[in-house]
Amino acid sequence: MVGEVKRRQNLRKGKLVELSRSLVDVGKTLPKRTCFICRQKANKSVLCRVVRTIEGTVSLDITGMEPGRGAYLCLTRECLGSTSIQLRLERALRTQIGIEDKELLVAQIKENMMRFKEIEP
Repeated sequence: MVGEVKRRQNLRKGKLVELSRSLVDVGKTLPKRTCFICRQKANKSVLCRVVRTIEGTVSLDITGMEPGRGAYLCLTRECLGSTSIQLRLERALRTQIGIEDKELLVAQIKENMMRFKEIEP
């Protein structure tokens, strides 16, 4: 009974665990995020992060670690070409975004598309 409890604790920590005389690698799951346009869930590395900084500016977060309120966008044509991108981005980031800022942001995303992994169907 005690051995079973320890095995379960080790499984939760993502360590190598000996089960039935064999080693099983228990990997950690990748973090999932939701696109604010299509509401599709995907791995964090696939999505592009847009952040509202503490100063109130909206910019593309290439590293994915800038401080501020963030929203994730998948890089499909439907999401990038959506007419509701400005409204939904304003709602997700809780701020007002001008048309020029929206166009600049979409241009930045298109320039940096190669940094992000492609979505697997």
